[in-house]
Amino acid sequence: MLKYLDKLEKYLESYPGLHRLFLSHKVFIKYFITSFLSLAFEIGLVYLLYIYGGVAIFWSNVLGMTADFIFTYFFSKYVFDSTYDKRGFFLYLGTSILGMALNTWILTWSLAYFRPSLGKKVAFWLGKILATGIPFFLKYFIRKYYFFLKGRKT
Repeated sequence: MLKYLDKLEKYLESYPGLHRLFLSHKVFIKYFITSFLSLAFEIGLVYLLYIYGGVAIFWSNVLGMTADFIFTYFFSKYVFDSTYDKRGFFLYLGTSILGMALNTWILTWSLAYFRPSLGKKVAFWLGKILATGIPFFLKYFIRKYYFFLKGRKT
């Protein structure tokens, strides 16, 4: 991933306006890419557990989001160009638990509301889309504030 972002940055150097825009949003772009990859894995795991494994949506989502936490924790060091001490780890863990709680609540509510009229699979996908957006941005801004804007190397 780093290789492709470096190539894109090098290419955009010949377009100063786009290059400045890219540089001003580089952290968000890296966060978005790593989040997308971990989200694809998380959703796939939750879907398999819930739809085909018969595991309750609460536990399916908790297991999927725990896997997502492990994946994004290791890649967030790259995204925010930071290392973690105990305080940084617990902030990361806390934002993940907050995101998991919010995501699970939205997903559970969505399934209860949409499943009777749309069916199990469609309700799952609609619910997961709704449950992903809010926690994504909430975690991004909290983590960015702590790890990036403060300029900390924790």
